[in-house]
Amino acid sequence: MVKLDRYIGKSVFLAILAVLGIILGLVSLFAFIDEMGDINDTYTLLDALSYVMMTAPRRVYDTLPMAALIGCLIGLGTLASSSELT
Repeated sequence: MVKLDRYIGKSVFLAILAVLGIILGLVSLFAFIDEMGDINDTYTLLDALSYVMMTAPRRVYDTLPMAALIGCLIGLGTLASSSELT
C-alpha cells in the first residue's frame, strides 16, 4: 500500500509542479510586459526584470491553490484514464 500511495503522490505532485510552472511563467510574463510600460531613463529594463523576479514568490503564493487544484485533477485524471486507480 505504501508503494501505491507514493506512486499516486508522485504523479499528483509532478502534475502540480508542471501546472505551477506554466501558470507562474504566464503570470510573470504578463507582469514583465506590464512593467515594460514604465521603463524610462531611471527605471531600466534590468530594474523591471529584477522587480518581476523579486515578486515571483508572491506570485507562487497567489497561484499555488489554483495550480494544486488543476494539478490534482490532471494527475488523478491521467491515472484514471490508464486504469491505474481502482
